[in-house]
Amino acid sequence: MNRMEAPGENERPNERRSSPRFRLALPVNVHVAWRSAPVTVELIDIGRDGARFKSPTCELGLEQEAAFGFVIPGESQSQGPGQGPSQGPSQSPSQSQSQHVCVANGRVVRLGDDGEFVLSVDRANDAFHGFLVSLAD
Repeated sequence: MNRMEAPGENERPNERRSSPRFRLALPVNVHVAWRSAPVTVELIDIGRDGARFKSPTCELGLEQEAAFGFVIPGESQSQGPGQGPSQGPSQSPSQSQSQHVCVANGRVVRLGDDGEFVLSVDRANDAFHGFLVSLAD
């Protein structure tokens, strides 16, 4: 016999997200079509389909297109054969670690009174998707 479930037991009512969101507090640059320079805002949370930001100074409109990006450290680059610490050229820590530039763009789908806005992610690069996978692990 099937029992009816109350809202919230197994899913949240009005939940439209098809993928999980991950909470962050990361400064990112947002590029808006009509601005000549990017604006640094706080990335509050992120998921495959969207991201939520906070900025008291960045004014946006609904359906406005925007892109955002941030840099994350990558895996350490391995040294080749015979290039151990005493045999190879010396490398500073910043030289031995790669970086990945995560970039996504989309449109504004929600505006809040407190400076928050939500972008629906329409396109993103491989580094962006890899970053989300690393958050899920």
